[in-house]
Amino acid sequence: MDISNHPGASRHPSLTKEGNPEVRQSKRDMTRGVSPEPPSLDKGGPGGIGRYLGRSAVLGLSFVILVQFAAAQGTAAADTLVTARSAVDRIELEQGGFATVAMVLTNHGPLTWASEPPHPVHVSWHLRAGDGRMLVYDNPRTLFPQSVAPGQTVTLRVRIGADRFPGPGDYRVEFDLVQEGKAWFADQGAPTLTLPVQVRPPARTVLEDAALAQPLTSALQVADFPELGQLWRLIENTLVYTHQEFRVGERRYQGLVAGGGYPQLWARDSATAMHGSRWFHAGPALRDWIDLLLTRQQPDGSIPDWVNVRGETDKNTVETDQEASLVIGAGHYLRITGDTAWLRGLINGESRWRRLHQALDDVWRQRRDPASGLITGAHTIDWGDVELGDCTQEAIYAGPGSHWTVDLYDQAMLVLAARALVQGAVAVGEAGMAALWRQRAEWIVARTRAQLWQPERGYFRMHRHLGPLRHDFDEDALFPMGGECSGD
Repeated sequence: MDISNHPGASRHPSLTKEGNPEVRQSKRDMTRGVSPEPPSLDKGGPGGIGRYLGRSAVLGLSFVILVQFAAAQGTAAADTLVTARSAVDRIELEQGGFATVAMVLTNHGPLTWASEPPHPVHVSWHLRAGDGRMLVYDNPRTLFPQSVAPGQTVTLRVRIGADRFPGPGDYRVEFDLVQEGKAWFADQGAPTLTLPVQVRPPARTVLEDAALAQPLTSALQVADFPELGQLWRLIENTLVYTHQEFRVGERRYQGLVAGGGYPQLWARDSATAMHGSRWFHAGPALRDWIDLLLTRQQPDGSIPDWVNVRGETDKNTVETDQEASLVIGAGHYLRITGDTAWLRGLINGESRWRRLHQALDDVWRQRRDPASGLITGAHTIDWGDVELGDCTQEAIYAGPGSHWTVDLYDQAMLVLAARALVQGAVAVGEAGMAALWRQRAEWIVARTRAQLWQPERGYFRMHRHLGPLRHDFDEDALFPMGGECSGD
């Protein structure tokens, strides 16, 4: 996880966060309407110009918004002038859904908008209540596909997700540009473009097997329970919103991103999302992310945390769940589809099954504590991927000062992944490998119960420290909710 996009972040530009890549437009993206009032154009700052061009609603034509932003890229407010055009005057979306707003932007200033670190320029937006009160200042970014030189024009599709809104109601979205680590254009006196947004409650859903991507027998009945139907619709909207498709090299890949602010396909989030996405997405969205990560597998078997639209990767080395997440996801896919041919298929000359084995075997060889035999992970906070005590991006990388533990979560993930490999080994006729991973899973279960179970409390401890670090409170009294999926 990139800590610069933490939901609790301040309004200041993030240091490292990328934004959303251009994504496909779905039929669910938006309902376009015609507002009786033109969108607000907040004029301010040197060189600020705003014009509203409205076409007749009687002719069925949409409004065209033309606004020029004057803002500082360096220190002078007039350094950058951008013309932004959008063909909608309001946004309507269902709770949990999203809208994609097409925008054409031209750089009329003297400076290039860099698309690469350390200080790229991105498009973003601020969320206001219907009465204008600021609700969420810092929201997901949209990347420029390349740096934009003076005089150049680029078309972007800015995705607005209803997950950023507190609930149904009327809101305003204020579009802005930001140079990461430097300034928001509006904070330097630039005008902004504001569009009204209406968020509707999720529609009641009547579920039929024919509407499901993987229609297996289910006990779910929504017809008599409208609340459950609305929840199902909300889940569907969320999973459609997080679906991405992009090209890396010579192939197009599908998958589910970790939310509106993350442009990457992550191992852990993709595996977790499969429990719900199986009902709404067909095979490619369930399996492509596995292939993409396997194409980036290292000679030792390890895999990265994520791959983005540019083919870039990185790995949070304070955590130990990437390889396990990948194998668990492959196990989900195999159980859902029974596609053993896929498991036997080749990635860069080696079968997927063999690569999955190598990934988890790397964890077994490299991340086990010699004394206890358990899987190790650094002492982390947040989503378990940010190291305790470091407030910079370096907090995701293990180093000499890292505090190591044997923790319940990593044992659970290893056991679940080992059982998935047993299933895969049986499917491809590898009886010896099935026995090996069954034995390893049983070993971790037994050692976890011996090392982390607290019979006097009736639940597992979160972790044991392997170094001298101690806290001034009783960690063992904390109930590790969410980390107990390893038990039989």
